[in-house]
Amino acid sequence: IEMPDFDVFQAVSPKAKFYQTASFVEKYAFKRIAVYFNSREEAHSFVRFLENRGTRCIYADGSKAPDFLKDDILKFNSGEINILVATKSYIPTAYFYPPEKVFFCGVPFSVAHLSRCAYPLENEKPFVVYCEEDIKRNEKIIASFSERLSDREISEMRISRLKNMVKMLKIKE
Repeated sequence: IEMPDFDVFQAVSPKAKFYQTASFVEKYAFKRIAVYFNSREEAHSFVRFLENRGTRCIYADGSKAPDFLKDDILKFNSGEINILVATKSYIPTAYFYPPEKVFFCGVPFSVAHLSRCAYPLENEKPFVVYCEEDIKRNEKIIASFSERLSDREISEMRISRLKNMVKMLKIKE
């Protein structure tokens, strides 16, 4: 899997990460935007954060069936609401029109998800807004992958890609 090129921004804290992501999202709100998170809890918190700022958005995750998303799909596809907040377990290209801008709030810990999320973008780089806590979480994930090696070759390849992603983010600071 080829890792797409992306623009990286480091925030000083998790709270600052939300503010910085929200400011980018609101700046480009005239475009169709997807904001991806690693966890449902963080995505829910960001949706509440945006709503408190008066910014309308749609939330989707892997646990919602398309029937429950029907109204949201229509609102996003018609341009009534241009901001889609989703977890990486939910890559919405099958239901939603492809976004024109993609944001990752937090460091993507899956290179496969990063590539799938960025795939619809033709000329735009995805944005990654992260903080040090994201790097620490990813290092824990890398450690847990290495502890649970079932297919050693595949797991080592995943670990290598994740380590390279973490290194790239640290270098771009």
